[in-house]
Amino acid sequence: MNHKKIFSGILAFTISTGLFNNFAFAAQQSSQQIIQQSEKQDKSLSVKGSAVVNVKPDIAILDLGVKTTGKDITKIQSENNKIMDKIVDAVIKLGVDKKDIYTSGYYLYPSYNYNSENSSEISGYELSNTISLKVRDITKVGEIVTETTKAGANINNGIQFTVNDYDKYYKEALENAIENGNNKAKVIAEGLKVDLGPAIKVEEDQNYNNYNANSNFPNVKSEEKSTGIRANDVLITASVNMIFSY
Repeated sequence: MNHKKIFSGILAFTISTGLFNNFAFAAQQSSQQIIQQSEKQDKSLSVKGSAVVNVKPDIAILDLGVKTTGKDITKIQSENNKIMDKIVDAVIKLGVDKKDIYTSGYYLYPSYNYNSENSSEISGYELSNTISLKVRDITKVGEIVTETTKAGANINNGIQFTVNDYDKYYKEALENAIENGNNKAKVIAEGLKVDLGPAIKVEEDQNYNNYNANSNFPNVKSEEKSTGIRANDVLITASVNMIFSY
């Protein structure tokens, strides 16, 4: 009976030792795999590629309008509408299509008089009516500004120069950004004296400012002794984040 107990104890010890060894071996293998994966992850190179494409603008967006004031709402609205009609007629005569003219703002505000008792009363009203124009012949921008002012426009919120086929030029900038990233990675790999593998991850940088156009008059250069307005190039930019293995 004692022999059986001794044998059972030896068998239990052997099984326990075997299980422990198996567990230790598995843990060692898992640890080695983690180290190998970590080393593999460490052997990577991250770069940012960027590019800019300069494009001559082919569209101008003008935002202009009329401000009228008075005590009678009906009268200031009627006056405002008459002037706005003259402005629209002027830009149509200069070649702007009706479908490229739309209302961008219409605001009616009361004006107040304040007395010494900190009370107030309405003294009149102010009406601001603005339209946005898409000018496809940008050589006429200066003339349009002149003629609309003559017609009675007293609000001018500036000019934005842009391009009609934006996607075409952004695609070009994106391709150049990838090429820029590849070149950067090659230079770094040569400096490190390592063999560069292919890009294992490429992401478009959505937070990158990919459009920069002239949007206000201070950014627009007026030609001397003329009403012509000359626009700077539109800058279309792209950026990518790239990871390479080596």
